[in-house]
Amino acid sequence: GSRQEMLLKGYIPVEDYVGIMALNKELREQNKCLRSGLVDIRVEYERLCSEDAFLRERMLRSGLEPPLELTAPECVVRPASGLGGGHSVSFSRPGTACSRPGTAGFAQAE
Repeated sequence: GSRQEMLLKGYIPVEDYVGIMALNKELREQNKCLRSGLVDIRVEYERLCSEDAFLRERMLRSGLEPPLELTAPECVVRPASGLGGGHSVSFSRPGTACSRPGTAGFAQAE
């Protein structure tokens, strides 16, 4: 069949599929790095909160009034949807090239 017929049947050119998969891999790696950085920031935030609470308590015991408490941005305290809630999405990989006659150079889109 013609290229247009194959596209209408839900097939995509193998070159497009390969490019999509390469981009997907790159984005997954970038996401992994960003999540790791977010974990580091949250750990540091918790450490600073503990240190702040300790210092405030010492000031109160010494008869001093501690300064006003600051609040952290919501993104540090409560992550937005999908930023570490333990939920992951798995993607299934369609076959690389269809072996049916007339489908050379196309992969079945899912």
